[in-house]
Amino acid sequence: MATLLSPRRFIPSPRHLTPSRSKIRVRDLSFTFRVTTRSLTQLGSSSMSRSTTESEPDPQNDEKKAENSDEVLVQYVVLRRDLIDTWPMGSVVTQGCHASVSSIWSHKEDPHTLQYCSPENIDSMHKVTLEVKGEPQILNLSEKLKAGGY
Repeated sequence: MATLLSPRRFIPSPRHLTPSRSKIRVRDLSFTFRVTTRSLTQLGSSSMSRSTTESEPDPQNDEKKAENSDEVLVQYVVLRRDLIDTWPMGSVVTQGCHASVSSIWSHKEDPHTLQYCSPENIDSMHKVTLEVKGEPQILNLSEKLKAGGY
């Protein structure tokens, strides 16, 4: 039911960092979920702690579901709280934007991505930004999503 962009390392340019932070590396994770409208209203903070085996993806029905007008596509962008607290806000926002665009580009041929970016949906591209405490948590989330087939 979801597509995961493998974590990519983004190294900010030195002009955005003080010398004491010049060796910081960032991992931004962006992934796209297909969520039905009903499920979207029920989505809460507990959804991140649900077992990844609760809902298995069904690749055979992906194209049919992509054309379903009742379905809302949501892209989740996960940011690290430790970076939000220590980096300039512009740098954090830029990293989230890079992750979002990279995820879309990496899956540009997927029927769900085509629907998400279609001219009739371009003004209603749903995104949700979530945070994790730090690098260990974002890596843990990445591993859980991979293990669940996302």
